[in-house]
Amino acid sequence: FDVSEAATSITLDVSVNGYCVIIVYAAEDWGVTKVVLGNSSNSETYITHHSTSPDKFDFIAGNTLKTFSSSTALTNDKHYAVMFNTSTQGVTTLYVNNAAQEGTKTNTSDPVFSQIGTTNSDNSTSLQGKIKEIIIYEKQLVASERDQLYNYLSPLVS
Repeated sequence: FDVSEAATSITLDVSVNGYCVIIVYAAEDWGVTKVVLGNSSNSETYITHHSTSPDKFDFIAGNTLKTFSSSTALTNDKHYAVMFNTSTQGVTTLYVNNAAQEGTKTNTSDPVFSQIGTTNSDNSTSLQGKIKEIIIYEKQLVASERDQLYNYLSPLVS
């Protein structure tokens, strides 16, 4: 994404290969809703950490909201590798530091991202924290690929 130019969008096609979005970041306050990835033209796609619980994430695609819970207690200003790994059927599993979190959510809508740390709908939800890495795959990752990726990212996790 280039913030100095018009927004460039990335559309992730669920039905072709699924997708995987990994963000290594720290929030100043995990208990306040802040956008990690968003869309500049609408509020139909974004990823946030949740305001009602510091251990929850909201992922909205195609205006369909799914809330994921983390069994990992998130500490302010500490970096975590947060991964949303989605199959061709739209079944998404949340991983925090490569540990699968309880439950899956299904959404067959294709997410469209064009902004990092904010979204068009509300600048008050812009991320307050530090992003170290964002990686997006246009496919669902299998266990060996997730492990290899986490081994690469683990030095960034604090």
